[in-house]
Amino acid sequence: MCMDEQVAQEEEKEDEVLHSKNARRRANLRKKKEADAEAKENAKGPKKSMDDVLFRQNIRPESESFKAESLFETPVLASGLNRVHHPAALQLTPAKLYEQIKKWAETRFQHTLPEDQRKLKCLQSVGLKSALLRDLCKSIGL
Repeated sequence: MCMDEQVAQEEEKEDEVLHSKNARRRANLRKKKEADAEAKENAKGPKKSMDDVLFRQNIRPESESFKAESLFETPVLASGLNRVHHPAALQLTPAKLYEQIKKWAETRFQHTLPEDQRKLKCLQSVGLKSALLRDLCKSIGL
């Protein structure tokens, strides 16, 4: 055998040794990952089914049961539980609004409006109504 053949055989043996070492390392790493994953799952506790998650009832012990008196312990709830204040503008009726407009027209412009709002000239036709609505929207910025 010549020297080159011996060197080639030695290199092949070294390659085989390295290959087997790498294969063992990969196998050990794989086993370690599997063991770590299993340990994590065991640490989480028993697996829950979807029924347990979706339909579980949170039943409290008798000592923690709901009592209505506990609602009134907080001052904010106790003072304002049933109070609902509506803005004055939402309580206006068309008749009340027309009365306010009549008073305002008399005091500001010294003009007397008719008692019945349907007798106003600006509400006699559709064209005049839309013009009035347009002017009103322009004046309030809509």
